[in-house]
Amino acid sequence: MRSIYAEITQLQKTTNDITKADWMENPPPYLRAAMMETVECIDHINSWKWWKKNQADFGNAAMEMVDVLHFVISQELVSRECDVDVVGSFIEAQLTEHDNGASAESQRDYASINDVMENLAGGFIQRDINYKQFMQVVNFCGLDANQLCLWYLGKNALNNFRQANGYKQGSYHKAWFGGEDNDTLLDIINHQLDATPEGMSRFDFIYQQLGENYQRALEEKARSSS
Repeated sequence: MRSIYAEITQLQKTTNDITKADWMENPPPYLRAAMMETVECIDHINSWKWWKKNQADFGNAAMEMVDVLHFVISQELVSRECDVDVVGSFIEAQLTEHDNGASAESQRDYASINDVMENLAGGFIQRDINYKQFMQVVNFCGLDANQLCLWYLGKNALNNFRQANGYKQGSYHKAWFGGEDNDTLLDIINHQLDATPEGMSRFDFIYQQLGENYQRALEEKARSSS
């Protein structure tokens, strides 16, 4: 099976080709976007609001870091002349070198992680990518490098699925089974990926499962409306 790092890098290139044809010649502000996603991660962890009771949402915090990875890979592709193999190998080296494993809740230092996230966001403003800090936040949110990549595959599949089913036109239904499509996505990633048939990519399997679940969600919605 192809390296998951090569797989996510190729997926990011494909996504960029679809969303902005001239992204290499006239790249969007990818690291500005990465900065904004990091700030959203801070908000989900919520530990900076000393004046109220805080309840961290590590699932959504981790998903923000998945979004950061989208923009980081995009920037590396721009910087390295869109060489997918080179960027995939570079991303693998950086993420695995700085991966200390998913943090258990009892190990999480809320005071210091805010400083790490601020420094990471500040680096993005300066057009710098600090992979050590990036992985510190990822690990804090409960993911290791491999899980981060699996979540990336899932989010990329969901983004493509949304677009193919009317997200931009406003006809897509995001509420599935009493939750959101993100909740179903995480269930697929966490509990169903081992059932991926031989010869099928994990991306294609996730996309297929999203389609089946979406159809059931629409049928359930129609029954409740009748």
